[in-house]
Amino acid sequence: MQKNLFRKTIIVATAILLAGASIIPNISGNIEQNISLIDNDINDKSRELKTSPDSEIDHFPNEKPIEKLGGSAHMGVKPSSPYVIVGQEFNISIYIDPDEAVGGWEIFQLNFTQGKVEATEVLPGSYWTDYFDAGNIDNTQGTITTIQTWTNGSYPNINHTACVINFTALKSGICSFEIGRIQVNNATFYDMDVTTHNATILTTTPPIVSNEYPVDTSINALRPPSELSIDVQDSDEDSMDVYIRWKNHNSEWITIASYTGVSNGTYNFIPSYENDWIWGNTTYTWSVNISDGAFWTNETYSFTTGGSRFDVSNNDLVNFQDAGQVWVHRSSEAVYDGLYDVSNDGQVNFQDAGLTWINRE
Repeated sequence: MQKNLFRKTIIVATAILLAGASIIPNISGNIEQNISLIDNDINDKSRELKTSPDSEIDHFPNEKPIEKLGGSAHMGVKPSSPYVIVGQEFNISIYIDPDEAVGGWEIFQLNFTQGKVEATEVLPGSYWTDYFDAGNIDNTQGTITTIQTWTNGSYPNINHTACVINFTALKSGICSFEIGRIQVNNATFYDMDVTTHNATILTTTPPIVSNEYPVDTSINALRPPSELSIDVQDSDEDSMDVYIRWKNHNSEWITIASYTGVSNGTYNFIPSYENDWIWGNTTYTWSVNISDGAFWTNETYSFTTGGSRFDVSNNDLVNFQDAGQVWVHRSSEAVYDGLYDVSNDGQVNFQDAGLTWINRE
């Protein structure tokens, strides 16, 4: 635009100089005639210049485009979490990382995935509380427009939070946050070159469990129970990993069954009927741990077995046979996590056999 104006000025000036010799003697004549002569000469000279061989030459090779006088900055979106459960609140922080002090900024439009989340509030970062306009939230369009601010001082020249936007997750899926047109000014309020960085999150519903067996806190459970089982469902139909765990007599958690990459269904552990791992009249704890790749669902259950702690033969009687089995399985020093440690002191010895004999029926 500047080159064209400058060239037109030269053309007009040149034409006037060339026409001057014929114009000056007639100054005292008719003014309209003189003006007409000037116009004709200008047009003639203009045509000559336009058709000259060098008319396409750039006579101003060193002229540069106008550049912004401010520095540069990065502005981006940082979610509070990459995964959000449907129904939960979360936020995104808009940050500015400048190479010089910032005096003010405006986000003309920020876009988010409509229907997946709902924006509820826009709050200023700590540097931008002097003058802050939270803009206009439109959840039907998935936009927030005209968030703007400036400050009277303490111009930040470091990576900092420009504002925080609060949301609520509404529906499972991928949700994107995109900074549209923006303007960032330095401390002298010249525009800065800004590179934007967007973000996405996953809103999801974690797996749910139901119909545990044995039923939680049940009593008089079989020893051992016929199975430990659970129904697992993920409403997003995500692939899941399922782990069934058991808390043994030493209070250690042991994984007794695992399923990887599975879908909705029933998963179980069927124990052997060798009953040296479970006692009568004892409360046991077990758990189900499920991951859908984003969240874990962890549930813990308990049940109490029926019968007597001393009925090691599991025949609903405590007699010399039970005492004899304990004595046969004695181990004077080795830690034994099993049925025959009736005193629960970490070993099987004469004390366990004696306790069983004393409690015979």
